[in-house]
Amino acid sequence: MPLIKLIVALTLMWLSCPVFAEDGCPPGQVPQSGHGWKACVPMGSSPQPTGPGDTFRGPSRVARWTALAFGKSKGILGGGLNKASEDEAILGAMSDCATQGGTDCKIIGAVKNQCIAVAVGTTRLATAEGPTQMTAENQAVTECNKSDSTGCKPYYSTCTDIAYGN
Repeated sequence: MPLIKLIVALTLMWLSCPVFAEDGCPPGQVPQSGHGWKACVPMGSSPQPTGPGDTFRGPSRVARWTALAFGKSKGILGGGLNKASEDEAILGAMSDCATQGGTDCKIIGAVKNQCIAVAVGTTRLATAEGPTQMTAENQAVTECNKSDSTGCKPYYSTCTDIAYGN
């Protein structure tokens, strides 16, 4: 009799264990988890794109332009920053230079999706561009030092903002 009770008790314990099918996902989906998250995803392989409308296209980087203008007689620097076109950036730089009192403003540089820097020495002003602000500044100082100018240092630098669109 004790053996039968033991068998019945073990059978009841086995039948009472909770069973989790597909971790609560609806039919046709399976559980997927990562560090701190859990989700249900379709079973099997996902269908392949069949046409151009089925292909995912994420946002792409939009061109942004920055231009600098310099009025030599008064030492005025004007900027047209983060504009949609090169012409718009140049017009903005010339306008900014003139608004500050520049009478002989000239464009000294324009960049698209880059950084631009101006370095000034005792007798020379130089501009350079680069992928980072530090790179542009270093290149501007190097360019400035190529002349008889001494004491070349970064005077101004900026980078275009990153903008995305479809």
